[in-house]
Amino acid sequence: PLRRKPLRQPPRAPRDAVHIAERPPPSQWLAEAPPSDAIESANAQPLPRTARYVVIGAGMTGAAATHELLTLRHRPPSGRRYHNDVHVCVLEARCVAGGATGRNGGFLAPKSWFEFLSVAATYGVRSAAAIISAEQAGATHMRELADGYNVKYDYNPIRVMQLYERRRGGATVARHDIGIGAYLPAQLLRLAGLHWLKSAEEVRKELSGSGDGEVEAGIGVDAGAAAARRVEGARRFAPATVHRWAEAATFSPAKWVVGVFDGILKRFGADVALHYHTPVLRIEHRPDDFFNVVTPRGTVIAERLLHCTNAWTSQLLPEFEDKIKPVLNHVVATAPLPNLTASHVARTGFALYPGYYYYHQRADRRVILGGFRDLYKSKGVGVWSDEKAVPRAVLGHARQLLVKRVGHDVGAHGVRIERAWSGLIGWSVDGCPWVGEARPNQFVAAGYSGHGMPTAVLAGKYIACAAHHQREPVLPAAFKTSPWRHKTARERTGAPDWLAYEEAAAASGGGKKSSSSSDAPSTS
Repeated sequence: PLRRKPLRQPPRAPRDAVHIAERPPPSQWLAEAPPSDAIESANAQPLPRTARYVVIGAGMTGAAATHELLTLRHRPPSGRRYHNDVHVCVLEARCVAGGATGRNGGFLAPKSWFEFLSVAATYGVRSAAAIISAEQAGATHMRELADGYNVKYDYNPIRVMQLYERRRGGATVARHDIGIGAYLPAQLLRLAGLHWLKSAEEVRKELSGSGDGEVEAGIGVDAGAAAARRVEGARRFAPATVHRWAEAATFSPAKWVVGVFDGILKRFGADVALHYHTPVLRIEHRPDDFFNVVTPRGTVIAERLLHCTNAWTSQLLPEFEDKIKPVLNHVVATAPLPNLTASHVARTGFALYPGYYYYHQRADRRVILGGFRDLYKSKGVGVWSDEKAVPRAVLGHARQLLVKRVGHDVGAHGVRIERAWSGLIGWSVDGCPWVGEARPNQFVAAGYSGHGMPTAVLAGKYIACAAHHQREPVLPAAFKTSPWRHKTARERTGAPDWLAYEEAAAASGGGKKSSSSSDAPSTS
């Protein structure tokens, strides 16, 4: 097992003392994002005096909401209408995609129907079906929106592999966490796309790309909570099945957002304004029921507000302070490494040490490894700062993890880390995003809990339709804001405080597959 050395607690500040750093160290995605003349030109314009809608946050959610609001512009809602300088004004404290969107691991893994029972165990049967459908629909919306603007964002479908154990003479298989595979005959699983591996040698070849070396849980495997333990020689998993998700993918989220906003500005022109490095300092309610949105560059008068700020939600909506918490996460990008799987087409992303780490190998053979928050006693919860350099202890731990999983032919000095960055996850107290009307004429989509890639676009579209009084897309009831949910969210977790909730969720699997939970640091 890897040795652990506890890291110093990251600084924690009260919510009202938080300063949002406008220029933290760039991530791999932001460094690779192409410049956009349309975005630069829009930012150079004066701040509009009035706007019908102000979208706060220029990430995936904000981009999707902006697109939908402008698409609906020719279907005006009932009620009063005023002339505004622009229809939509987008305000971003950092650069475009400078928040969680541009600082995550770039891994898209919507929930699969094979996870139905594990999701139902947490949220109920009806909600489980809606959540899985919403994540798959959200992934489709994400691709369609990018295609509509001809965005090149390095989209690369991959195969996500899940490990099963054979039992009862091979008649059935069982996942480490609850799954449909535990109750179906192996023959039916084959029809469902599961491949049967009959020997330890086949497991080694499939997961490591060669017949040599150890096979450990986590490399090419999502084996749930019990997979945290190292597996010696693959003996335990010799008779196993491997399920491949067609919907899993890696992509550059910053290229996606920059490309979508570039297309929006070119298509809708004077109807939209976009200003980055323009943080919203406060929101003032006016006597005419409009809002003064105060920024360092001036004030915008708006009729409706859309909050797309994820971890930063409680900065402007204090009622979410105990519903959505910032959680620190570190990510590293390596120089090109040998292929992690036998198939050069199957780029892979998986969880290590149940849910605290995740990684995938890009088409250029660079490995993106994120997580590390279990290195902190606080698990990174309540940390608002992500602008500091990644601790050296985290970089050393990252190399150690990669050497253990890449293979014996790559020594410690052979794993070169090209870039490292930090980001904040918006962690929801009940594990589901908060989407809908938070206050009269103020809408929110946030709290993705490290799993926003499949749902952010759909959530942005939902609040745009709600703000425009149009029919919203189908969204799980578990995602929607309501007074009842505000009152009972923590009660339903059965935990007295935040860390107790997280520990309980980790012990029970939390209804999430470990490959989709990404959170900050831990040294082992």
